[in-house]
Amino acid sequence: MVCTDYLSLLKFDSGWKIVAKVYHKHTKLKPIAYSSDGFESSDESSVANS
Repeated sequence: MVCTDYLSLLKFDSGWKIVAKVYHKHTKLKPIAYSSDGFESSDESSVANS
């Protein structure tokens, strides 16, 4: 698991203080397959028959 922390800082006379912290949890995305012509290829099982 990979997380990125973001800190908000304020500068006071006594120095810098952290005033807020948020994080983002990165998720793995399924890669998109592209055909040689540059268009997204689809799996035949996911294509609806009409």
